[in-house]
Amino acid sequence: MSVLKTSLIGTSYLIVLQLCTKVLTFSLNQLVLRYTSPAVLGLATVQLELLLNTALFLCREGFRLAAQRIAVSEQRERQSRQVVTLSVIPLLFGVIATPVLTILYLRNASQESLATPYFTHSAILYAFASVIELLSEPAYNLALQSLAFRRRAVCEGFAVVARCIIVFLSARSLGLAGGALPFAYGQLTYAIVLTAAYAITTELHTPQMSSLDRSLLSFALGQTVSGMLKYLLTEGDKIIVSLFNTNTEQGIYGLAANYGGLLARIVFQPVEEASRSYFSNAVRQNDRSDERTAYLVYALLLRLYAVAGCFALGYAPRVLGLILPRLLHGSQWIAVTPVLQAYCRYLPILALNGVAEAFVAATGTARQLRLQAIFWIICFPVFAAASWQFAYLGASGLVYANCVNLSLRLVWSLHIAVQRFGYVLARDAMPVSLLLLAVFSAFVVPVIAPNANLTSLAVEIVSALGIALATEARGILSDIQELRGKR
Repeated sequence: MSVLKTSLIGTSYLIVLQLCTKVLTFSLNQLVLRYTSPAVLGLATVQLELLLNTALFLCREGFRLAAQRIAVSEQRERQSRQVVTLSVIPLLFGVIATPVLTILYLRNASQESLATPYFTHSAILYAFASVIELLSEPAYNLALQSLAFRRRAVCEGFAVVARCIIVFLSARSLGLAGGALPFAYGQLTYAIVLTAAYAITTELHTPQMSSLDRSLLSFALGQTVSGMLKYLLTEGDKIIVSLFNTNTEQGIYGLAANYGGLLARIVFQPVEEASRSYFSNAVRQNDRSDERTAYLVYALLLRLYAVAGCFALGYAPRVLGLILPRLLHGSQWIAVTPVLQAYCRYLPILALNGVAEAFVAATGTARQLRLQAIFWIICFPVFAAASWQFAYLGASGLVYANCVNLSLRLVWSLHIAVQRFGYVLARDAMPVSLLLLAVFSAFVVPVIAPNANLTSLAVEIVSALGIALATEARGILSDIQELRGKR
């Protein structure tokens, strides 16, 4: 089976997994909102998740990228042992780094957080969960390196479902008196179930340091250092909102991030992970046919995301502006509306940047990756300045600051791709006419027709769909047909 076909099948598994689990989590989270408050939700979804994600990112991200660069070999046992050996190192880092990060967090927590019931217990449980999750890294990297997407879908699916159930049952049982404990119990359950599922479904060889490629270790450590910059840019919104906003405001932002990020987690994340694995394997083989296929896949993904992004930019914020105030009237969560509207403008950039950076991570040279790290250093003060500039918009301002940040990173990643494929990429990936229509609908129509209703908006959307079919369908179908012939 070809690398492309394996990646396509794997992506479908991950998308189905994300769709099923997110529908379940969305339903249960709606019920959880009845038993919690915006302040507790802010503590759990912003501060404690930031602690968890910081520990996991710093310990494992560079090693995940390095594991994907281990060449596929006929000596399966040697290859597997090398992956396992490399993947054990994040656990060693986690045992040291996680307690340090937890102590720093507890010592610098706000009085509002310290007054939350079981605050310290919740933070310690999140830290413990991160260490347990690192135990699954060898099996995860083996699945990722061998394109075993079905195994990943099953293991992660069980873990997510278990977490949802535990959070709901705990929140219903403890109520507001439990503080963030229900979320902590859920995260600990997720880590245990995930690690157990991988242990049951994966055959692991004993790690041997002698089998470790020193160049891979150096690459992993280098990517960890440069990844810190990416992490600051990726999680900068949560860092800023946790430092300068109340827990209640953090809860509103966290709710919007969860809702606004549903599409990102259901579609964008699986596609990004699968494309990174595909590009890493396809380009590594140095075959002209594989190079052409990689170009088609890359250009097609960008074009599909750009077309969908035009509709998200032009129409989704206006639809939400008409529907949400009616649904949430009188609710403590009504303030989430403008933040979700901002997310509709953020998601297209997030999707495009995810694929673009996946391509650079999989195919970039050492020099290109070093230059990327330097560029990220430049992006951070720009992001900070944008956050200050948009501060008057509250939580929505952080989303717009992220738009600026990701747009800069997207331009850089596309520049790397153009160096490889040429400027023909812009012609094949950019739906110019649809983009102009989306900008007109997003920024001009609301000014000249401020009292538009759902009926008139539906007419606009149908008209835009007709234009999309007329201008984009033929090119997209042609690329898909060519890819079908290469499978």
